[in-house]
Amino acid sequence: MNRHLLTLFLLACFCTSVHGQLTYPKVRVDFDSVIAFGNLELYPVHFVYGGQPYEFDESTRQMMRNITNLKKALGRRKIKIMEKGNLMYRDINSVVVENNSDQHLLLLGGELLAGGRQDRIIAKDTILPPRSGKTEIKVYCVEDSRWSKEKKFKHAGYADASLKKMLDSTASQKKIWNEIRKRFRKRKIFSQTNSYLALLGEKLMTDTSGIYFQNLLPEFRSSDSSMIGFVAVTGNQVLGADVFISPELFYNNLEVTLRLYIDAAVMNGSPPVMPVKNIKDYCEQLFNPNTQEKFLRRYGNVLRYNGQVVHITGY
Repeated sequence: MNRHLLTLFLLACFCTSVHGQLTYPKVRVDFDSVIAFGNLELYPVHFVYGGQPYEFDESTRQMMRNITNLKKALGRRKIKIMEKGNLMYRDINSVVVENNSDQHLLLLGGELLAGGRQDRIIAKDTILPPRSGKTEIKVYCVEDSRWSKEKKFKHAGYADASLKKMLDSTASQKKIWNEIRKRFRKRKIFSQTNSYLALLGEKLMTDTSGIYFQNLLPEFRSSDSSMIGFVAVTGNQVLGADVFISPELFYNNLEVTLRLYIDAAVMNGSPPVMPVKNIKDYCEQLFNPNTQEKFLRRYGNVLRYNGQVVHITGY
């Protein structure tokens, strides 16, 4: 094999093993079976790789069989989340997570933590191995007027899609605070600490989001077992896409992922009018193996574990 052919061969192997794991033709977007309610349309994404998950390496296979999410781990008291700073030292953009369980812990960017000395939002997707010890995790504050005695951290849901998009596109705590204040002004709601959770907890918001959730969740529960994610649309825009490497991971994180798009549709959405052609064009950019990497660098992010793509988020 000459040097040119060898280079092409290695490049093809690299693209297949790292960048081609959640791309066409290994995935299929179901444009004919949209799941819809109110201001939200969800286009299911399925495996088509022989109807089976991809062939993982052994370490990734073990991780996939033995993984839990943040909400479950906190509920079972298998992890501890602590402030890095103290009352005199304000380290608002870090918390310490100690995974004491025998499972891998999946933290999703956009998950909300209530408590501590300020409410926080996790900055990016992270996987912590079993019994990984104390690990510093990057977060942003979503409550800008409280720095008080530390409270126990609790899982508080998931940020809406538009706030999560800002989270991924900026490293500015100030911009996130300004965006939350803007939403308080728009909704004409008062919060003494400007807590984003106060927006999500406002009665009209919770009642409306609850109705969405009750109508949409059964549609996923009755779907076939090959679903690994969806593309979300409101009005004339794609809110985003969340796709996991296996149906098990998708369904284990369905509640928080679904609420991400429900809250965005309730807060800022409108009846979907986006032509299917435009949605297909978006999916072509997201799932085409020749464009996915460049697209996600600009409009999303990728979580990898041992070189294996585990989760992609697109906007």
